[in-house]
Amino acid sequence: MSRSRPASRLLWLFATTLICWSAVGITKVSGNVNAADAWLPTSSSSYLTETDSWGQPSSTTTTRRHGPQQEQEPFVRIEASEEQQSQQSRRRRRRQRRLQQYTTNEFNSRTAPCPDDPNEVGYLTLKDFELDQETELQRLALGGAPFDAYVVPLCPDMRYVIDDGNTQDFPGIRALLGVDMTFVCGNGQENQNCVIEGGTEPLFVESFIVPRTVELIGMTFTNFEGPCTRAAPYGRLVFRHVHFEGLTGGNNQIVAATEDLTPLNDNTPLYDIELSSCFISGNVISYYYSLSGSPLLELTSGKSQLTLDLIVAFTVTARSLVHLQGGSTATVKDISMQQCNFAVVFDIQGGSSLDVSSLAFVQSQYLNTLFSIEESSTADLRQVQMLDSQFSAANDFTFLYAASNSIVTSSAIEMSNVTGVFVRYLCFEMILLVLPSMMINIIIMIWTFWFSLPPPPIISLSFAPSLVLKSP
Repeated sequence: MSRSRPASRLLWLFATTLICWSAVGITKVSGNVNAADAWLPTSSSSYLTETDSWGQPSSTTTTRRHGPQQEQEPFVRIEASEEQQSQQSRRRRRRQRRLQQYTTNEFNSRTAPCPDDPNEVGYLTLKDFELDQETELQRLALGGAPFDAYVVPLCPDMRYVIDDGNTQDFPGIRALLGVDMTFVCGNGQENQNCVIEGGTEPLFVESFIVPRTVELIGMTFTNFEGPCTRAAPYGRLVFRHVHFEGLTGGNNQIVAATEDLTPLNDNTPLYDIELSSCFISGNVISYYYSLSGSPLLELTSGKSQLTLDLIVAFTVTARSLVHLQGGSTATVKDISMQQCNFAVVFDIQGGSSLDVSSLAFVQSQYLNTLFSIEESSTADLRQVQMLDSQFSAANDFTFLYAASNSIVTSSAIEMSNVTGVFVRYLCFEMILLVLPSMMINIIIMIWTFWFSLPPPPIISLSFAPSLVLKSP
């Protein structure tokens, strides 16, 4: 009898260790999560607290959702009149402008004191910038040496209207110089309401064989038609603290990088697009029109590269958020999407690859497929949450669809309070499922592509620490 006690203690210790290991590996959220708090990813909580000018749903706390502990930070909302808020915003921006990081030079001969702060200079119209750019093009054509930097400052709280019928007087932003260019609103440390309004392609970037970088910082594009930009091959295009507002779906796009050209070499992508700390909002006209249109971010050739870091999307309806082809890659980190509707959120085809880390999808009313990985493409999905979504009876939702030699790896996937008819968690064609042994408290429900069963509403579904799907 005395020998059985150590054995029982070892068994009890082993079982306790397994339970603790499982609790750490699985991200679990109860069905009563407050959607206004849950939709924020880990690193964007503090960011949104500081820049609460995006019109998001109010909340008393922001919750860091990933990790063994949930740290709550105070969320202080100052109640003030619209006039007081405007005055406070202007005073705060004046203080921040003292930290101006971008300086002008002889290239910016037509800049003037900004109306809101005479101590800061910027272009009062985009036509003034066009004239300076034409002068510089002529100087360079005559053999002049380029300047060390080309900065295009815009004035905060100003509206720049684009008129396609009169582009001479009301042009869009056109980057025609074959050098690195930076378009900045204010000090570039946040979005300071330089509004670029209208136009069928408000941002045009000229193509050059010599690689260059065009960067836009702190401005807002709104009410434009078609793509905001078609980008330019053989170069890098960066958006920081940029807002894209009033997207209506259909042919409305942020970036359409679709020109079929050959990359300069195997190590240089044809298109290199980056969005960092950006906000996207929509204005839905028709669900059918919006869902059957174009992807918001489309890269389809030349092993292009897309980077999304700290993106917030609100009330956006479109065919897709990201569509890749031609061996392109997308790196996605810290994205929050609330009340957004897509046919396919991530549509990855043609040997492309997707890497997702920290994605929260909350309060969707229509979604066909969250991840579609096809044609020898690969995906690595980590810390993906889908919460509090009420689908209609006509919505046949698929969390993950993989086919045609695709490989998908995932960890820390969670679905909570997702209701609807014929909800399919995983949909696949002849996929081999590989799971590590001795996993505890993991619920995985699989309905095959050719035989779908109506499951009950998802109250809480988690699978972790790893899931590997392979499609022959």
